[in-house]
Amino acid sequence: MSAAGLRRALRLRTEAVAMARRDLAVATAAEQAANDAVAAQAAAIRAEIEAASRPETDDAAVEALGPWLRAAREVLARAEAALEQAVAAAVRARAVLAAARTAEEAVAELIAAREAEAAARHDRAEREAVAEAAQRCGVRSRREA
Repeated sequence: MSAAGLRRALRLRTEAVAMARRDLAVATAAEQAANDAVAAQAAAIRAEIEAASRPETDDAAVEALGPWLRAAREVLARAEAALEQAVAAAVRARAVLAAARTAEEAVAELIAAREAEAAARHDRAEREAVAEAAQRCGVRSRREA
């Protein structure tokens, strides 16, 4: 691949890393929101059970707790399922970001290696040119002396 092609590939890889970071931020925010929803629903259930457990609570409130509790537990189960999905999405987003970073680093390393090779070739050609010029002038190198 040409140097220009490698630079384009690096730009694309850098854009992919930026996109993966944004996706991870969205997934992490969704995970936090789902976690908050689970915590809020669990807290609401605990509060209602505590309220119904007080001695001063009337019978009608205690009897109403049963149907409310069933519905609240269904909401909690859905919130927990959403949390599991959000956690899985965040895990996938982290994996995508890791892969994008690895690809970006690989292209950057390839560019650096090619630049180092080009610099070494340039230095070698320059030394050979100096040695050839010295030979033409009749100057001996330190190696020959």
